[in-house]
Amino acid sequence: MMRPRSTWNRQKVRRLLPSRRVSSLLALLCALCASASGLLASASTRPVGDRPVIILTAFGTSVLHARKAFDHIDAAARRRYPDHEIRWAFTSRIIRDKLRDEMGIVTHSVEETIADLQARGTKAVVFQSLHVVPGQEYTKIGEAYAGRMIVAAGAALLTSDQDIDDVIAAIEPHIRPGVPNVIVAHGNEKYSVYNDSLLAFARRIEAKHSNVLVASVEGSPGEAPLKRAGELARRAGAVHFVPLMIVAGDHIENDVLGDEAESWKNRVGAARTTVSPPLGFNDAVLEVYWRHLDRALVRVQSERARDLGQAGADAREGRSAYLRWKLALNPWLRRGVMLVELVFFIAVGIFIGQALEVSGVVRYLAVLTWPFTRLGWLSKEAGPAFLMAFQSGAIANTMLVSARDGGHLNRRQLYTSVLVVSCLSLFAHLPTYIPAVAVAFGPEGATALFAVRFGAIFAEIFLVLAVSGLVVRRWTDQPAAALAGMGVSIPLPDSAAPADAAGGSREAGRSLVPAGQETQTAAPVSPGRCSHGRSGGRPFWATVWSRSRRTLLRLLMYVVPTVAAMAALDELGFFRWLGNAMPWLFQLSFLPPQSSVIIPAQAANLYNGAVAAATFLDEKVITVHQAVLVMLVGTILTAPIRTLRHALPTYIAVLGARAGLALAVAAQVLRIAFLILGIWVLMMVWR
Repeated sequence: MMRPRSTWNRQKVRRLLPSRRVSSLLALLCALCASASGLLASASTRPVGDRPVIILTAFGTSVLHARKAFDHIDAAARRRYPDHEIRWAFTSRIIRDKLRDEMGIVTHSVEETIADLQARGTKAVVFQSLHVVPGQEYTKIGEAYAGRMIVAAGAALLTSDQDIDDVIAAIEPHIRPGVPNVIVAHGNEKYSVYNDSLLAFARRIEAKHSNVLVASVEGSPGEAPLKRAGELARRAGAVHFVPLMIVAGDHIENDVLGDEAESWKNRVGAARTTVSPPLGFNDAVLEVYWRHLDRALVRVQSERARDLGQAGADAREGRSAYLRWKLALNPWLRRGVMLVELVFFIAVGIFIGQALEVSGVVRYLAVLTWPFTRLGWLSKEAGPAFLMAFQSGAIANTMLVSARDGGHLNRRQLYTSVLVVSCLSLFAHLPTYIPAVAVAFGPEGATALFAVRFGAIFAEIFLVLAVSGLVVRRWTDQPAAALAGMGVSIPLPDSAAPADAAGGSREAGRSLVPAGQETQTAAPVSPGRCSHGRSGGRPFWATVWSRSRRTLLRLLMYVVPTVAAMAALDELGFFRWLGNAMPWLFQLSFLPPQSSVIIPAQAANLYNGAVAAATFLDEKVITVHQAVLVMLVGTILTAPIRTLRHALPTYIAVLGARAGLALAVAAQVLRIAFLILGIWVLMMVWR
């Protein structure tokens, strides 16, 4: 059978060229606390440029003549936006590789395009998705949000009900009377939620036109409508295919119009087959895209976008020249630099912990954290780590292990303190996202979101400390002994004072610490000379190094292989796959379909999710309440990614494999439990 001639001109097209010693130690600690978060970042302002760069983002195609549709779109965009630079990005790596390796055509990914524009000093960009539905490929635009530039994104084609109606009107001139018309869609076989917009489109157009059927090469509605199309086509003697795709590439040429027996054309079995041009040639369809792009341009140039972009720039590490340099490295070299950073912070934590102990500064710092240590019946040596947690959880955990190795913390105190640090360390980054979320969601949405987030953190801290104190008071034979290391001396009642076997006074027995269980505390030493110990008179820093060396070497035995394993998983794309797959493990009916885009973007960071949600808020397809719920559920669903990618290597390096894994999981499970409680309360309030 002769292949049907295409109704558009199949000519070879030109290439798209898209392109951080007693009084001196206190000063040192204060300086570290003040600068740890700023060590690798320097503030900068990022005003909006007059002309944001427009990035047209498509899946891509390896069929050369099918790329003619991209030429048409490119020309239309340049006519409509003559004062803007137009760039292209393809989301499919397979397509990009095939074009480069087999045809010598260089195209760029979203990440590559962003990196190039950022290196050039571009201040603002607008993505316009050329995807038909906000599906799996569309989420890659959300992954590109990094807060390093002011970014807005135009929605995909079938995003709102109005979009669906407008697209139906745009393709109605291509519907032929008297013959069955098969709308050829793509669909998503793996994640069914991505088919929601497509199914809504199918219901509307099929209800409006009795001779129209919507089928998809993957996912839903699938190929089942072809059976009905075949019955109609054999009676009419013809069938007409209408691509619901931007380009008529491999799917149209082979799956639909191919000569194989399984092609749609042959399965329908009509004597005559015709096909309409793809959506890329339909100017009415392009008008829907341009409407989305116009809204995105208004957003990126508005005061709201200035605030959102500036909040994002302040929230992200990318504002420093050092991190821009690091991000420009190849992946494995960049991970090597990150390993050196982690080793550095672990070493700093060990040295700070030992220096504070040897100098006796701990007693002063412990006053600030007394409510925590008292509630949890913890040693005062845990106090400085709690303070450091506000800047670096890795340093804080290393200080705790150093105190454990020095005999100041038992296992219960160590594990309790690590869980508390896991909560306090969230304050190193989470508050920086408040401005961005406040701009994107408004006062009500931001207040609700962070009330639940901070409430879960405080509830977890209280529960962990309360249970720790309960364990000591209820199941420890001599709970008073547990306070020996806390630096607390409380008179006991006379009836409870132990008799002095040597005939001493009862007052001598009123110490909180039972006889025979007194602890020996090394006298503080000045930063000049260390006078305690058998050797006497050792230099201060020599004592610190002697106490730190063994702990440091042991920790390094864990950190290198753990970080290497996580780097390998990252290079293999495991975390990206998990970010996209996690929302579909728990499909919740109260979430809108747009969560399928927001949650994968949020897997990178909270700012990304806020920007993605802001796009749908501006399109009025979700409400502020829905956006907040999606972000909170996304925090829960992306918790395994944060644990594996960021927390687990440090936990294992500091605590060992078994304890590290158990505590990393326990910290997330507790936080998730309180987040679920907070979401339930919020839903009851908003009901």
